[in-house]
Amino acid sequence: YTAFVGKPYEISFQYAETIANKIALANGQPKIDKVYFIGDNPDVDIVGANMYNNLLQQPMNSKTSITGYSLLPASNLLSA
Repeated sequence: YTAFVGKPYEISFQYAETIANKIALANGQPKIDKVYFIGDNPDVDIVGANMYNNLLQQPMNSKTSITGYSLLPASNLLSA
């Protein structure tokens, strides 16, 4: 088994979204419907956000994380 972790891989962005939703739900808030990623290296962060956006554009049966949280569709790709 091989997995890529860290930036710019999708799993990092998916994990961040999952944790943000857990915190929101624990505080009585609805699931988050929009996520903005802010980072320290625009080139790497933009690549990662675009890769995550591509993941979100996959067929519906691929849009649920292993935790059961639905992943967010992104409206467009970013550029440097």
